[in-house]
Amino acid sequence: MRHGRAPIGVDGNPVNLHHIGQDDRSAVVEITKQMHAENAKVLHIFHGMNRSEFPTDVTPVDRASFREWRHTYWKEIALDYL
Repeated sequence: MRHGRAPIGVDGNPVNLHHIGQDDRSAVVEITKQMHAENAKVLHIFHGMNRSEFPTDVTPVDRASFREWRHTYWKEIALDYL
């Protein structure tokens, strides 16, 4: 984590960060890769839609910014364990 990578979850895979409701402004939760895969249809309610098709009250996740933020997030979390 101190290098910006996710910790390994109980399923043996890196922990996923997921935006609730696929909205860039929403809360982010830590979930296992297994949980993410098993609940993909529920978690990705706008899967396959173009940004222009999203509801007007939803801001699609900016993937480039999120990748950068995620890297910083894991570094910050690592500080709790040092």
